[in-house]
Amino acid sequence: MANGPLARVRVLELTDEIGAYCGKLLADLGADVIKVEPPGGGVQRQSSPFLDGIPGIDSSIPFWAQNSSKRSIALDLDEEVDRDRVREYALGADVVLEDHMPGVLARYGLGYRDLCGERPNLVYTSITGFGQTGPHANFAYSDIVGQAMGGVMTLAGRPEDPPNSIYGNQGNICASIQASQGTLVALHHAERTGQGQQVDVSVQEALSLPQETAMMMWDFQQTNRVRTGPLGLLRMPIPGVGVYPTKAGYVMAYITAPGGADFDEVVQWMDAAGFTHDLHNEPYAELVGGMNLQFLARALSDSKEGRDVAVHLAHINQVLAQFFATMTALEAYEEGQRRRLLVGLVSTPQDLVENPQLRAREWYRSVRINSRAVLFPGPPYRLSATPADVIAPPNLGQHMDADWKEVPARPARAATRSSLPLDGVRVADFSWFGAGPIAAQTLAAFGAEVVRIESETRIDSLRIVEPVALNEDGSKMSDTYNASGYFNNFNAGKLSFLLDLNTERGQELAYRLIERSDIFMTNFTPRVLDKWNLLYEQVSGVNPRIVAGYAPMQGMVGPHRDFLGFGAVLTPITGISELSGFPHHPPIGIGTNYPDYVINPGHLVVALLAALRHRDITGEGQLVEMPQIESVVNALAPAILDYTANGVVQTRSGNRSPIAAPHGAFRCADDPTSQGSEDRWIAIACHNDRQWVAICDAIGQPGLSADPRFATHDLRKANEEVLEELVSEWTADRRAEEVMVDLQVRGVPAGVVQNAQDILDKDVHVRDRAYYQYLIHPETGRTAYDGPCSRLSETPGVHRAAAPLFGEHTEEVCRRILELTDDQVAALLVEGVLA
Repeated sequence: MANGPLARVRVLELTDEIGAYCGKLLADLGADVIKVEPPGGGVQRQSSPFLDGIPGIDSSIPFWAQNSSKRSIALDLDEEVDRDRVREYALGADVVLEDHMPGVLARYGLGYRDLCGERPNLVYTSITGFGQTGPHANFAYSDIVGQAMGGVMTLAGRPEDPPNSIYGNQGNICASIQASQGTLVALHHAERTGQGQQVDVSVQEALSLPQETAMMMWDFQQTNRVRTGPLGLLRMPIPGVGVYPTKAGYVMAYITAPGGADFDEVVQWMDAAGFTHDLHNEPYAELVGGMNLQFLARALSDSKEGRDVAVHLAHINQVLAQFFATMTALEAYEEGQRRRLLVGLVSTPQDLVENPQLRAREWYRSVRINSRAVLFPGPPYRLSATPADVIAPPNLGQHMDADWKEVPARPARAATRSSLPLDGVRVADFSWFGAGPIAAQTLAAFGAEVVRIESETRIDSLRIVEPVALNEDGSKMSDTYNASGYFNNFNAGKLSFLLDLNTERGQELAYRLIERSDIFMTNFTPRVLDKWNLLYEQVSGVNPRIVAGYAPMQGMVGPHRDFLGFGAVLTPITGISELSGFPHHPPIGIGTNYPDYVINPGHLVVALLAALRHRDITGEGQLVEMPQIESVVNALAPAILDYTANGVVQTRSGNRSPIAAPHGAFRCADDPTSQGSEDRWIAIACHNDRQWVAICDAIGQPGLSADPRFATHDLRKANEEVLEELVSEWTADRRAEEVMVDLQVRGVPAGVVQNAQDILDKDVHVRDRAYYQYLIHPETGRTAYDGPCSRLSETPGVHRAAAPLFGEHTEEVCRRILELTDDQVAALLVEGVLA
């Protein structure tokens, strides 16, 4: 891809499963990625499903999904001649990507320290389960273990079931996205200063943000979040929140959430459809008329009144369920969204391929693999001047004569140290809720000046929700817009600037800020942006060099462009709900607004940084459009490809894996030192016969390894239920931490299904790596913030300040950045523009 924003960037990829998606993201954006594979192919090439169900080294669908647009050479690192060739490639590269256990490549003379002396501007990105340092750095890793140790798994599923893993090796996906961000930040610095560095990414840390509020609840309130099934953050059932069966399929509704219409719109919908109900009668009418989260929380705070209200709410919910059952899921989704209701279709892979919005946007790409045309998901984003593309994944060793494409000689520069790589970059952050603010916070952590636009006229709902910090007596430490840990954790290091965009003067000031910025970003719908005159034509008219990032849920064009949503609605729409969880339950989701925390903000940052590089080289700004639906579906590509290539509609399979057995979460003994002492589990993944022998040794039954029911992987899969019972019997009376150690010392991937208390207070590895950054906030005190996940060895990211108070920097922005006089600022305050 000679015209992509990463054109002429040379990447040597030494990854298998964990880091392959990182290489794909860079390759699809135009980087020349040469993937070095062992002569027989790596683990990912041997992963099912396969094309037509027939195993083959070039027909693995998981491999296809994460290796598009690359070149492949097959070399054996144990052979000196091959090793020398790999070293030659590395010394000619701008970036090396690797996901080996710490120290492995150094034994071949291919570690960072082995290369940086000859290639001082090299960016060397290492993606592993637990990072390059710390007590667990050499732990055996599998994706389910990363999800368990990272804290997301304990939140997913029903409380009576084992914790659920999320479909699609999401630990690897999240780590690869974080690594792509870190790589581009480090590349920006290297191209500017000549100084290279190592980028260290841990899957465990990459999965911290997707814990949602769990970390903050423990830090603020010493309370562990638990699995609640479809309720997610809610502690009580509420009408219009949850999964509802229809005539065909399911819908997920979140009608009482901020940003959409209220429940009385549902009643109007029922009336318009001629549906008979009693919700106009008391006591239901009063509840329906005022139904929102704040009202219900107040009503249920009194136990007696709460019991009475709960009965009425259950009836309202039953009526809603009956109403949804009169239509198909697609009908409910489209009409609900037309009425500005937060309703999401629970999509199957087939639904996604047939999705009207994705079809209208012509997002899917026909890719010819050997003699077969296969429909692939498109890139997560569209760049107007330098579009990303998807080129067929390579056959093993297809490019054995590959050499680096000729590139213009770059002037040598003396390596200079910079405090942070993005110093001098200014970001105008017009986003809200989760995905947009997290993306902007990542840029801030690496040095960008981020101006967060807020307003009294449209408060970011995360400013007014739990958790909030508590005093010793249990009272709230603060009752203002500044107390929410949910908001604060996504907005560290920013400037808060109040601006009413509903006014002409407010829009003029927005343009003044955009004129002085390098990046503009927003995740509002096109309908809202049109009202504010912030569409790309207007933004680029003010500043043609601007990199303008738009991340609405469904994109800037198409029949669903103004559909509403956030992670709770996006999770079902994109297929995560359908693909994750146990098959005997409805698709209830995974307990959090998962796409909001890494996939969508991470993809957005990758695209913005790539476009910024192009701007810095050519002076050309451009539109970066990242529809959140396309971003998430891209990360679930194996399920899409299994349908488009094989006609197979994947669905939920619990914690089982086609390539490992046993593979799941197994209950352990109660732990009185843990809040939620009865909810203790261990995640175990057995990928080969050696690991099975080790498990049998740990259990104390070495003879089991030769048992005819379990002697091979295929036999273990055929007898999986009995196998899981045997493992469960062993773990049931042992502490999870003990089981983890017993298996890890034998080289078996195993990890405690950790809650936030485990991670913040007990995990020695997390403590040693100091992932969480503790900052002093004027209204919440000393609290933990998720740190930057990509650790840059020479210019590490850091939160330079806690989250801002609401409007804290309004006058500073006016004077220092917008260059307004004191009299002008005073007049704007009087007019209510700065509000």
